[in-house]
Amino acid sequence: MASRTKEIGTLTTLTLTAVIIWIALNQNFKLQVSGDTKCAGIPYYSNMFKTEISDCQIFFNITSINYTYYFKNKKGIALGFSPEINGYKCFVKDGRYISGYRLLDSYLNFTFTKGKKYEFMCYIYKEKSKTVKWSVTAADQFKDPILFGIDDKVSAIQECRQVTSRNEVIVPTKKAKTIHWVIRFTCISELCVLKLVIYTGKALKIPL
Repeated sequence: MASRTKEIGTLTTLTLTAVIIWIALNQNFKLQVSGDTKCAGIPYYSNMFKTEISDCQIFFNITSINYTYYFKNKKGIALGFSPEINGYKCFVKDGRYISGYRLLDSYLNFTFTKGKKYEFMCYIYKEKSKTVKWSVTAADQFKDPILFGIDDKVSAIQECRQVTSRNEVIVPTKKAKTIHWVIRFTCISELCVLKLVIYTGKALKIPL
């Protein structure tokens, strides 16, 4: 079986993003990338995955069409992510694991067997309100995925805009000990009335 080797961790492939872009530009690969999402990106430990994950996920599928490709990080350089984030963990789909995914190391040595589709998932760690935008451009596709940050008030207003006139939406924001803070919106025409239940009990008018 014909094979090729791609060295990563070099000047042009120092990040996971750069490696994905290299694959996108290579006609020997087929690449599928997920789109926009809104997430906080705060890491927390998962018993299922046995490592830290977050609510920020990106998915991409890679198929090597013509060759078996060996991606080798000969210098042992941990690959970062661009634009800069707090960290990430990547997995590849593997039915032998309880989670259904196998954790990859930060060097990303990997073998792409010819004709086999590999399904990857990465958890991104970032500041809650930070928006991360990264682009993948190839001859046959342009992907510009955005990991939108979360701002409690802005998110609540966006939710409010989606509510039918004179209906009400309750958006939980945060929890302090045993007290739950809830922001309550009532939408009437183009005006939303905000009420911070329990905390103040006062209504504030916010034009949208």
